[in-house]
Amino acid sequence: AMLAGLGTARAEPTEADYRRLNESLVERHIVPRYERLSEATAGLETSADSFCAAPSAPKLTALRGAYGAAADAWQGIQHVRFGPVELFMRSVRFAFWPDPRNTVGRQLTSTLAARDPEAVAQSAFDKGSIAVQGLPALERLLYGKDSAAALMASGDDARYPCTMITAIAHNLAVIAKDVEAAWTKGDRPLAAVISEAGPDNDRYRDPKEATLDLFKSLYSAIELVADHKLAKPLGESLVAARP
Repeated sequence: AMLAGLGTARAEPTEADYRRLNESLVERHIVPRYERLSEATAGLETSADSFCAAPSAPKLTALRGAYGAAADAWQGIQHVRFGPVELFMRSVRFAFWPDPRNTVGRQLTSTLAARDPEAVAQSAFDKGSIAVQGLPALERLLYGKDSAAALMASGDDARYPCTMITAIAHNLAVIAKDVEAAWTKGDRPLAAVISEAGPDNDRYRDPKEATLDLFKSLYSAIELVADHKLAKPLGESLVAARP
């Protein structure tokens, strides 16, 4: 009887099943996480502006906390690699990682040395280097060697790094808000496009195509964790590990 049960064919999911799955994933997983990212980066921008207006140790602690909240929010949604986040290179602009050649470090050092205000204008971020405008660059500014002392210094020594901090925080808030809006607002937000998958839909001809995009995001995220977040630091042996 058990063998007979194992051999029983299961019914294939219907179009309605795929549609319900897609709508649930969008409404309960994707949209809330983009909302969280938008809120966290807005808080980061506010905290950065407050710190740079009048630097102090308590405000730096608060700014680092706001950075942590934004970074955590990104970790919660970075696996969604299709849709608005892929337009205008938003994903890699938000977090240029992995970075095996230390592009962030080299370009950040060069930008800080040049002290060019145009290099950190939003227009420059929209078209320029992706390495100095996201979370990894901001992390180095907030947590790098002697960063606290540099940011608390008076005069020009601290002014440009703070200009970079506020510019990056603003850029992150803009990207997060734009992506959230593209999923939920306007004439044809992506949430509605997925929900309305069908023959007349120019993006998803049937709900299963949208499910495939969602599945690919999950699968790619698992590969990224395995190959980059775990395998590289662990190394091939205990001796080669880089914790």
